[in-house]
Amino acid sequence: MRYAYASVALPTLTPEQTIAQIVAAGYEGVSGRSATHHMRLAALPRAFLVDNRCTIAVSVAAAARVYEQCRDAGLAIVGLGPLPIGDMSMLRTLLARAQAAHAPQTRLQAARLTADNEAYSSRLQRNLAYLDAAEPLAREAGVRIAIEMHQNTIAPSASLAMKLVDRFDPNVIGVIYDVGNLIFEGYENARSALELLGPYLAHVHLKNAAARRVEDDPTAQPRWLYAWSALEDGLVDMPQILELLHSRDYDGPTTPPEVAARHQHSAAACNEQVARQMFRQVNLSPGSWHIRSATDAFLCRLQVPVLAIYRNDERASAGRAMRAGVDDRVLVYADTGHWPHQEQPDRFQADVTDWLASLRTSHKPHPDVTQVQLRKMSAHIAFDDEPSVTAR
Repeated sequence: MRYAYASVALPTLTPEQTIAQIVAAGYEGVSGRSATHHMRLAALPRAFLVDNRCTIAVSVAAAARVYEQCRDAGLAIVGLGPLPIGDMSMLRTLLARAQAAHAPQTRLQAARLTADNEAYSSRLQRNLAYLDAAEPLAREAGVRIAIEMHQNTIAPSASLAMKLVDRFDPNVIGVIYDVGNLIFEGYENARSALELLGPYLAHVHLKNAAARRVEDDPTAQPRWLYAWSALEDGLVDMPQILELLHSRDYDGPTTPPEVAARHQHSAAACNEQVARQMFRQVNLSPGSWHIRSATDAFLCRLQVPVLAIYRNDERASAGRAMRAGVDDRVLVYADTGHWPHQEQPDRFQADVTDWLASLRTSHKPHPDVTQVQLRKMSAHIAFDDEPSVTAR
């Protein structure tokens, strides 16, 4: 899984300040907010969905600048959004921004249930017609559309979301499984829901909510309402969700709350710590929520020597556990982001040359060493940047 933070949850910060905050909290990815209109320069936390300083401005150039800032900080942009289904011109704009930001997907929301009494079947057909036109645009842009499961829309549950997407290519149109929204509307057994979504599962939102009793009128019957809660304190069984995702080899982005019961500036760091504790609770290694399970499996089954380059000692420890062969080598480039061969070219060239020389000495020559796979074990595989070097 690739663990990212939603920038919308830091509404009083600028994008530059948000990047620093997310990196300091320990995340390796960001789910960005891209507005369909110009936002005001300041915002209150409670108005995070209306006015939000941490919003990519309405231009492709702004998206490109944010990408460069994230790249320099070692953050992957896992997605941009949101956008309600309906405006095709805005979708084209959002796809262009996503391309500029190197974001692999965009977040869309299905038709909301309004008071106009339009039938569900009519809303569904209108949304399907929109996605029919949107699919070739997304395919051409190389950006996946992800429909968010959301209360008060025609796609609050996995089964209703599948009615929207099951006729489309899952590599082009998928679904965001939002476990917190399901408390308000659309709950289905998590195992069944994930099985139903299958390859359409594009993103997971980790949020939590709890029921509370409201007695604001002593003369009336008490009411029960749902309200957002801290990640670890609500009706969602988070360890169960994480275990199910891990058991299904889910390797997409996972994002904690947009809304938290804590102060916005402390929530990011606290949620990161809570997530670590939850992953340990379901017996996952401390670094496994940063590492794509597919990459782990690849490294474990390789039958040739491997040189693995990591960004920190925690991930390097996981790599050493998987690659303990006499010809395997694990290195740590502590001050490197996505591309060690570009950011520290002299060191990279020296290390690769030295390692290849050791292989030629120990194997005369090794019959299988025709390609050396260099894998960066981090959430930055969000861009599938898995470089390889041919050894000749």
